[in-house]
Amino acid sequence: MLIKVPDSAFEPKTSRGLIRPYPICRDSGGRLQQRRLVRTQRMKIATFNINNVNKRRPNLLDWLRKSCPDVACLQELKASDTEFPLEPIRKAGYDAVWRGQKSWNGVAILGRGREPGLTRTALPGDATDTQSRYLEAAVGGVLIATLYAPNGNRSLGPNSTTSSLG
Repeated sequence: MLIKVPDSAFEPKTSRGLIRPYPICRDSGGRLQQRRLVRTQRMKIATFNINNVNKRRPNLLDWLRKSCPDVACLQELKASDTEFPLEPIRKAGYDAVWRGQKSWNGVAILGRGREPGLTRTALPGDATDTQSRYLEAAVGGVLIATLYAPNGNRSLGPNSTTSSLG
């Protein structure tokens, strides 16, 4: 499914036209810092196969605090849309878009200090795909995609990965 995103989703500005300050993070030496993302700076994008976002929420929040990515892509949420822990993630300075699925799958994109603009919730080409394995959003002018591709079950043989991808 393709979702139309307003052009404003690609702009790193507040309603006053200023670049949003980011929450305070710790740098690699453990020192407090407040980073701002402007078009000339690099964007730190990280990915985390969380393997159940609610059971590992403390791990996620600790990882976000320590690594301080501008964008974090999560896979294997193992939670329905209504079970996604948005409030603790917002308290950590991130906003999110997600596509959950109970018991397995599920993906999310977190943006530090800015709301990701959702653009796509499934890979094109299969309108019958109901598995929550792909998500795409604009964050700070960059189109970000996250994909959860399970490795399959070795007991099924050498082609199990192919079968798990559809």
